Amino acid sequence: ASYFFEEGHDGGKKVRPMMVLLLSRAMALHSTSSSTDMNTNTDSQLNQQQHQQHQHQSQQLSTDDNNKQQYYIPTPQIWQRQDLFQAQRRLAEISEMIHTASLFHDDVIDGSDTRRGSPSVHKVFGNKMAILAGDYLLARASIFLARLRDVEVVETMSTIIEHLVRGEVMQMKGTITSSTTSNTSATDLGKERLIQYLRKNFYKTASLMANSCKSAAIL
Repeated sequence: ASYFFEEGHDGGKKVRPMMVLLLSRAMALHSTSSSTDMNTNTDSQLNQQQHQQHQHQSQQLSTDDNNKQQYYIPTPQIWQRQDLFQAQRRLAEISEMIHTASLFHDDVIDGSDTRRGSPSVHKVFGNKMAILAGDYLLARASIFLARLRDVEVVETMSTIIEHLVRGEVMQMKGTITSSTTSNTSATDLGKERLIQYLRKNFYKTASLMANSCKSAAIL
């Protein structure tokens, strides 16, 4: 299950977790800015000393011990969960685990020999082990998801797995043809094919990105 996460393997572009983290940071900065504006125009629920202390904490830098680079991460607002960024970072990891699990399964279905410049998992360990490894990643992702303690996020992220299956089934069935539709003009048939194509791509790719980002906002 750790095949693509091990050293020496191309772990991919990490587009999905990057989207989640960037959106989380953008929302945090917006929340801090909105809170500051609100406090200057209305009576704050915090006294002046508490507000100044909270603003000072919001300006602290979070240092990554691995690469010694610094990133500006605002402290969560009083009304937000105080482990907000940690939960959103875990959500980013979950999105990549789901994506990687889908690659394990897709390569078995498609019979792909390589993935990310390396032999596919099923070529190295066999079809059964590749499928079980994908199932294991989904199981671990589900456990981490449950530990976020947010029912709406669990429901949103679980929808992704349903969509992945729907998209794969649509791809296996193939494109709509004139033989499968009766009394349909060439123009209407083209529109139906485009709709099917867009829906399949949403299920197989876009849903994971969209619902992961939506879950970050829900948190």
